[in-house]
Amino acid sequence: MTRGLPLALYPSMEQRRTERVTLQQPVAAVVNGEHVYVMDASTRGVRLSHPNLIPQGAKCEVAFEWDGKPIHFVGQQRWTKPQAGSASGYQSGFEIASIDSGSNAALYTLVQSAKETPYVCHELVHGVWRKNFSTDSRQPPTGFTVRTTESAHQVDLLRAAYMVGDPKMRDTIRRIAELSIAFPDWIWGRDKP
Repeated sequence: MTRGLPLALYPSMEQRRTERVTLQQPVAAVVNGEHVYVMDASTRGVRLSHPNLIPQGAKCEVAFEWDGKPIHFVGQQRWTKPQAGSASGYQSGFEIASIDSGSNAALYTLVQSAKETPYVCHELVHGVWRKNFSTDSRQPPTGFTVRTTESAHQVDLLRAAYMVGDPKMRDTIRRIAELSIAFPDWIWGRDKP
């Protein structure tokens, strides 16, 4: 038997629009004893990255921590697909089947904190990348700022190009980052007309 209460007992969550946030840094988690990563989250579920295939429709215990607070729930797997750009591994979407009130509050805090700092500034200081979360979308003189929802792959590409680029190339990268903030679905070709 699972601990906690069914999500249906939280009608206010069901009625309002659920916002999903992509985590800038995946959070280590455990699903039925297997080490996985939480890639994004909402108050209704999570997207996980995991090495082994999880049976379709499986109910699993999901556990991780956010800001020192444990989050534990039973989730039902809704979809699985091979992980892009990886020789092995999968990503799956899990909907929360039951969650206790403390975990529910911690999950809500995770989602809210990711929304409150919509940008992340990547600065190259003495050859080392520094990352700061911010509400400021301005571009720094030695690096670039993008949305926190930007994929780790895109950030890695921008960092690599910035490190080897001359001043003109670095200005171009800052401009691309600026455009990715203004037009998040268009700049990387996600929503071409």
